[in-house]
Amino acid sequence: MEFRRYWEILVKWKWIFIQSVSVIFFVSLLFVFISKPIYKTSAKVIINSRNLQTDFIGNLPEDSGRLSSVEARNVPDTFISLFSASPVVSKVIKELDLRDRKGKTFDAKDLQINLFKIPKLLRQKKGFKIKQVGGSETLEIIGYSDNLEQSVKLTNALANAFIDLLCKEYKEEASVAHRILERQHNDIARRLRFAEKSVERYKTKNIASDITNQSTNLIESLYSAKNKCDNAEMSLTEAISLLGSIKKTLNTAPEFYKSAETIEANPSITEHKSELRTLKLQLARQLLELKPEHPDVKATLAQIGALEKIIKEEIAKTFSSEMVSVNPYYQNLIERYGDTEIDIVTFSVRKEFLDKIITKFYKELENIAKKEGKLNKLNREVDILNNMYRTIKKNLEYVKVAENINIANAAIIQPARPSVNTKKDIYFPRKKLNVVAALVLGSIFGFLLTLLVEYTNDTILTEKELARITTPPIWRIIPKVKKRTLEEKLSSEFIDHFWNIKTHLDFFIQKKENRGVIVALSANRGEGKTTINKNLSLILAEAGHKVLLIDANLRHPSIHKLFEISNPIGLADYLNGRKTLQEVIQPSSHDNLKIIPSGSFLSNPLKIITSANLSELTRSTRAEFNWVIFDTPAIHDGNDAFVVSKFADVILLVLASGYVSADKLQETSKIIQNINPPCAGTIFNKAIIL
Repeated sequence: MEFRRYWEILVKWKWIFIQSVSVIFFVSLLFVFISKPIYKTSAKVIINSRNLQTDFIGNLPEDSGRLSSVEARNVPDTFISLFSASPVVSKVIKELDLRDRKGKTFDAKDLQINLFKIPKLLRQKKGFKIKQVGGSETLEIIGYSDNLEQSVKLTNALANAFIDLLCKEYKEEASVAHRILERQHNDIARRLRFAEKSVERYKTKNIASDITNQSTNLIESLYSAKNKCDNAEMSLTEAISLLGSIKKTLNTAPEFYKSAETIEANPSITEHKSELRTLKLQLARQLLELKPEHPDVKATLAQIGALEKIIKEEIAKTFSSEMVSVNPYYQNLIERYGDTEIDIVTFSVRKEFLDKIITKFYKELENIAKKEGKLNKLNREVDILNNMYRTIKKNLEYVKVAENINIANAAIIQPARPSVNTKKDIYFPRKKLNVVAALVLGSIFGFLLTLLVEYTNDTILTEKELARITTPPIWRIIPKVKKRTLEEKLSSEFIDHFWNIKTHLDFFIQKKENRGVIVALSANRGEGKTTINKNLSLILAEAGHKVLLIDANLRHPSIHKLFEISNPIGLADYLNGRKTLQEVIQPSSHDNLKIIPSGSFLSNPLKIITSANLSELTRSTRAEFNWVIFDTPAIHDGNDAFVVSKFADVILLVLASGYVSADKLQETSKIIQNINPPCAGTIFNKAIIL
């Protein structure tokens, strides 16, 4: 609004302005000159938010000795609240014998002054206030009294009481910390003893007293076994190669060719070799537990020797059956053939046995590693508990010290004292300042009062005021009724309004030669758009039309409340693609009326209302229903209503008496002029009938 307009309003209501300023100014002036002075003195106290963690006991744990009533986020404010609620203020009042006009001792709450209690201070002439100085840890304690000396005493007494209160609180909290640490100390000691016993039990049960040496010895045995296994494998390879060479040489002699094949197929030799293999494995197992001199070992060796001799004899016999005459060279080869066969059995058994031994060693190493890991874990727990025990024991000593010393973590850095010029200590009245303030406040009040008078009736109240503004034609004026009347059975006179709206719809649809979708718009919430949609849908259903009422007000849905139906699923779920159309349609009390409630709550309703599924919804429902009515959010809540109106055949504007100003209605009219299709008519709701 221009300055000239303000001036016009001020001139128009000048007598109201002059009277307001005059009354406030003279009343204030009279109060200033007859009031007895109130003096103000202050003392400053600095506090330390580290609680008990001073330089002397700086190692005290943070959780021990912390004032339970103090919040770390704003220590000064919390100390102020703590002091104001404590009984020490009442003690100071009694010591100074502070009484009101009737001679009664002041209550501590009555003396505490804040911005809203200044008028009370002016009446009782005494009080105090504690405030934080800037963002520091300094508090200013201010005392008020109509006696300067009493104001100084009150301020200093409150400052000393504040220090004493903190000292007492800290001692109490130190005692609490002592008890907590004592319990922790005993608990840790018990857990430490249990952990140490667990280590010893584990060592005894798992033979893990010297687990490092066990691991070292096992690794050495593993390497030795692997070397032996490699040697056995190498010897086995050499023996197999040697046997092949012998066979090749013997195969060059025709008389031995068939003998070599006979040896391979001889079941007796094969059986003896298998027995020899079994005995060799048995001997290897015996030597793990018994000495070579043991009778069982000697018996097995004798069996092995006898069996080796039989194998050699069988091989020699096979070759001798083909020999016509003895050739020393071939005789030597035949003997080597037998020895090599026995060596192959010996080395293969040795390799197989050593492979098993190596596998066993690996498993034992794995078990030792697990034992070592478990033992290390138990030892670490013991170490942690030891460290905790030593720390808590040390902190316990610190807390004992804190219990026996007076520490408040606060000090008075500036006590209260009167100024050399006592006029500087006057809090009220300050005559010049109060006169200027009275003029300023009176002028502001007078000006605001004139504006209030001018603009009190700016809203549209009557049909005549509505007609002055360019809006779509008024279809119906519905008078205001009580909310209780709407919830009960409606009168025939009230229902007749909606039959008239139906008639307008019939003429409008016939004129446009299409029918189907109705969208009602309103500028603000609470104008009755949803109630009108409800009643209109019932009237259309009574007229024999199939009607679908859709709650598209996803911001503030209420259709389900009016019809007393559930709202677990609805339009939002269909637009999201989670439900089909048939799943979201619900019946109503009238057979011709179906309802789609709003459904699941959405944080961004405009995003979902603009989905392509809305177009499919209108297309499908047009085919099934005569009338589809959309209930939408207010225009000033968002653009949801405009999105829905794109699919409408009929758009109605609902305006409520006293809900919208002329300026806001003009703004709304400009907005709806750009809607396609254009708005068909206006329903003036809650009208005041003169």
